[in-house]
Order: sequence, then structure tokens, then C-alpha cells
Amino acid sequence: MSFPWWQGHKSVILEASRAAPRAHLLLFLVCGDDQAIDWLQSDLAKFFEEFSTEFPRALHRSLGENVGDVKPRWAKGTANRVSRMLSDHISELQRKDEFLGNFFAGERESSDV
Repeated sequence: MSFPWWQGHKSVILEASRAAPRAHLLLFLVCGDDQAIDWLQSDLAKFFEEFSTEFPRALHRSLGENVGDVKPRWAKGTANRVSRMLSDHISELQRKDEFLGNFFAGERESSDV
């Protein structure tokens, strides 16, 4: 199979544009055009790249010899669970940021008195 001359240069071109080449390719393959385009210029693209690299390693670390016992039917539930965990994590960080912002705002008000 012969590839066009530019095929080997796609990653170089994407990296030069400060894009995450593997993330872009993965997003297009997994999500389709519209979703990938929406996410390309966001931190979500980089997250997806890091996640898709780390997830197999994490599975191996956690499951070890039992990795072969994973069932395809668990994929959707697992994806939903990971998404909920991420949502909870982001909400917790936002609450902490708000608390610290309020705390320091109160501290500034008392120092102004």
C-alpha cells in the first residue's frame, strides 16, 4: 500500500501548528467530524490524547492478569462512570476556587478596615 507523499508529514504539520496530532486523529476516528472539529482547539483534545495513552496502562496496572476478563458490554457504563467522576472533580475544584476567592476577598475587606 502506497501513501501520498504528505501522509508521513501530517504529524509534523500538526505539531508545527501547536496541535495535538494524535488527539486530532483519534478524535476524528472515534467521534466523527463534527464532534472532533468542536473539540480540536480545546483542552479536551489534549485530555483525550493523554487519556487514550494512559487508559490502557491504567487497565494493566489495575487488572493485571484479569485484563482479559473485561467485557465489551461494560464500555458504555464505564465511559459514563468516568465522565461522572470527571464532572464531580471539576465541580469540586470550582467549589474550592469559589471558597478561596470568597475567603481572600473577605481577608482583603478586613485589611481595608
